[in-house]
Amino acid sequence: MRGRGGKAFDRDWTKGSIIRNLLSLSWPIMVSNSLNMLGPTIDMIWVSRLGSAAIAGVGVAGMAVMVINSARMGINTGTRALVARFIGAGETESARHVARQAFIISAVFAIFMLAAGVLLAEPVMELMGVEADVVSEGAAYMRIMFIASVFMSFRMMAEGIMQASGDSVNPMRIVILFRFFHLVLCPFLVFGWWIFPQLGVSGAALTNVLSQSLGMIAGLWILFSGRSRLKLTMQNFRFDSSTIWRIVKIGIPASITGIERSFSNLILTWFVVPFGTFSVAAHALLQRIEMILFMPGFGLGIGAGVLGGQNLGAHQPQRAERGIWLAVILVEGFMLIASMIILICAEGVINIFSSEPELVDIAGTFLR
Repeated sequence: MRGRGGKAFDRDWTKGSIIRNLLSLSWPIMVSNSLNMLGPTIDMIWVSRLGSAAIAGVGVAGMAVMVINSARMGINTGTRALVARFIGAGETESARHVARQAFIISAVFAIFMLAAGVLLAEPVMELMGVEADVVSEGAAYMRIMFIASVFMSFRMMAEGIMQASGDSVNPMRIVILFRFFHLVLCPFLVFGWWIFPQLGVSGAALTNVLSQSLGMIAGLWILFSGRSRLKLTMQNFRFDSSTIWRIVKIGIPASITGIERSFSNLILTWFVVPFGTFSVAAHALLQRIEMILFMPGFGLGIGAGVLGGQNLGAHQPQRAERGIWLAVILVEGFMLIASMIILICAEGVINIFSSEPELVDIAGTFLR
């Protein structure tokens, strides 16, 4: 079904084939999430040319930033859940109200990220016990990445609102736009090509600031210009602590889960550190590859969540449950196939990032 203007994202996701709806809604999210995770991977591909210390520094710093960003992703889950429920129930103005309150949460989180970046970058790297050259590279990368997270906070909020309303195509277009910009610009700032200065790992981080800013601007423009299913306006805007608390309360379990997952990787890095920079670099590469493999699962999870929320809003709990179980089956099938490929081609995957024999050997064993 298609709504006004014949736009595919205007279809009624509470009717028709559940698996067709799940795949139609999820595939753009899978593409978006995969491209989102390519950011740190793109950085790692270019930074790996600077040596194992740069790989280790960027890897450890990236995991530390991910711990904080996991909290934001959880809160975004709360926003998506409420927007989807109200859209499913046909209460568009209530969905807009939730979206406006999400702006306040994003602004508070942005201030927190700026403070964390200034105060914690070097202490966190030193706490991990890595060598001095790794601390230097990682702290420089982490400070700038916390700034990038400010823009990412608003971008994620805008994309989450669109996805929850039933529009997963526009967020995909946004990600393609800013990730292509990132892909092209990154080596110029890392190596000082053409007229650009040679900034090393700081250049990779600065590319993230610029690309995330571009993504944020595009996302907010689409939301406020009415080019998505839910047109956002600031009319009738008011601070609503009860709605904010409702968003946070729903998102807290997801935040805790995300923080636990990211923090456990950081703790594991702390145990790996005594085995040397090559081992830390290998562990950092592993985390990047794992996150890429997990992206289809995250995409189907978000798609199932949006379908579940809209069907619950439409008082169809059985459709919501069936959609979730279908997503579980599809994710497990994909991970089984991907794991078999990795088992056979581990060293080939590592060679994409680095050709240092010792690093390839350690990382290949770890990946298997």
